[in-house]
Amino acid sequence: NDDGKITISLMTRTNQQNEKIFYGRFLVPQDKKHLNKDGIYKIESLRTKDQGDAITKAQIRYGQLVNDISQDRILKGRRFEKVFEIFLNEYQEKLESGVEGYSIHMERGYRKTVQNYVLEYLDGEMIDNIRVRHFEDYPEWRMNYWTKNITEKKRRRMQRNKNIRPTPSPRTISWELTMWKRVLKWAKNHSYMNADIPEYAIKKNSNQSRLPFTEEEYTKLTTYLRSNNWLKAEVGKHGKDQRLFRHRSQLREWILFLCGTGIRVGECYNLKWKDITEHTVINDFAIVRFFVIGTHSKVKKRREVIGMPTASEALKRLYKSRVENEFNLPNEDYHKPDDYIFCDVDGSKFGDLREGWHTALEGAGVSFDIEGNRYVPYCCRHWFITDTIRRTNMDASIIAKNCGTSLAMIERYYDSTTSMEHAEEFTKGLPFFLKTDKYGASS
Repeated sequence: NDDGKITISLMTRTNQQNEKIFYGRFLVPQDKKHLNKDGIYKIESLRTKDQGDAITKAQIRYGQLVNDISQDRILKGRRFEKVFEIFLNEYQEKLESGVEGYSIHMERGYRKTVQNYVLEYLDGEMIDNIRVRHFEDYPEWRMNYWTKNITEKKRRRMQRNKNIRPTPSPRTISWELTMWKRVLKWAKNHSYMNADIPEYAIKKNSNQSRLPFTEEEYTKLTTYLRSNNWLKAEVGKHGKDQRLFRHRSQLREWILFLCGTGIRVGECYNLKWKDITEHTVINDFAIVRFFVIGTHSKVKKRREVIGMPTASEALKRLYKSRVENEFNLPNEDYHKPDDYIFCDVDGSKFGDLREGWHTALEGAGVSFDIEGNRYVPYCCRHWFITDTIRRTNMDASIIAKNCGTSLAMIERYYDSTTSMEHAEEFTKGLPFFLKTDKYGASS
């Protein structure tokens, strides 16, 4: 260069097979050495034993480095994919150790978002080179992922996973960006990232919530769940596997219980038989009373919950099935006070039933709402709240207390009743001379 220093030089090193491989040594400007972990020289393998090939590769690589330096890009550091691997391993270890705040739902969320999409998007990028533009360009890349440049690998993946939507919703993209940013925050806090986390504001759909089932859809779903088409269907290689029948029977009770109580999915997974206080009858209707433990609740507060007849009957059926060991488990099925209510054949609580959920809704023909969004288990909570408001004149604050939420949250997100469903309330107190006869003529 102008200072008389050699910018590119070749050297050889011997590998494990006793072969001499060419390496390139590239000069980094003094005022840019902070971009290179090893100082003013960057040394890397050219992956060739041929000198002529090595010279060509070194010249091409030097051009790439000059371009990276001009953009202040880190030349040597940790790749995001390696940091994510460390992050995921640590997350799994803490999850398996039962550390509070770590859930199988979030672990799978990181895999579904960062592992499945962000890693491919970044394509080997150094973690310290991640900039605001990476976040700005991600939504467009993600929107086109399943619609453009479809490879055979992508086709097979879509065939295996029927839950993939070719065009993701803004909510999905926001979630993926949020999960990605959480990994960066972890990396920064654990000294795996030197650069600042990009200041990118993720757009949130603050006033948007998923719709509950319509009454017709709820009827279709519950009718299907009670049919042999669901309970006794032979599925693929499993055939008449008793474990499959047990799973489907339990999934039916799980859905009915969620729709009949309005509790959160995570709260339901953590319920044990000892949490059930009683089954009783009020106004000739069977109800169930139970407690959600504070440590298992999103709001960290113990509360009493009243479940509707559908929930009560679902629990009674499930308990009877467990006591009688209907599905012939080797010893006995799980019905003791400390056993989880919704559990696998080994007694471990379920961590995620969404795959079975989607299969059930697909069979019932109610997978999507009128806006084209896929129904998720959380919609059961939405259904309970909306249905209770629709059927009763109950103070919404009582519903909020039963569901462990606030009145403001119900008004903002959960009340999906229509004005027409409250038409009778609107007509109360009107003067008698405004009444019409049964044919609609004025009096």
